[in-house]
Amino acid sequence: MKIAVLGGDGYCGWATALYLSQKGHSVAIVDNYLRRLWDHELGAQTLTPIRPLTDRVRVWQNLTGKTIEMFVGDVADYDFLAATLKSFEPEAVVHFAEQRSAPYSMIEQRCRNAERSFCHPRVPAGLPPDQAGDDGRIRHP
Repeated sequence: MKIAVLGGDGYCGWATALYLSQKGHSVAIVDNYLRRLWDHELGAQTLTPIRPLTDRVRVWQNLTGKTIEMFVGDVADYDFLAATLKSFEPEAVVHFAEQRSAPYSMIEQRCRNAERSFCHPRVPAGLPPDQAGDDGRIRHP
């Protein structure tokens, strides 16, 4: 089965992608690296260093012979998401693409994390942008 893992650079997404790949599924990871950007902007570091996704995917392929495709972009960007779905054609989607914790949205105003988290349009996959309001909610006729 072809499965897209949204938020695949994160803790849950990465483990899920590995599990599914090991089980023989064709896996694609979709991520925009926003958490990494926030950490960089805030000068935060993880307790355990986390290698870049490209390195981890390469090591996975070297160890197992299995490939994991990568798509880098924001799932809130309709054109990016539509192109990704058209290119990979997943039969299932696992959605971990979200901020990891509420405090990250409010840590520092200068980082504008709240704006990035909550002001992106929330348009369900496959819904044309003209059917969503300015707030990203579906318009009902």
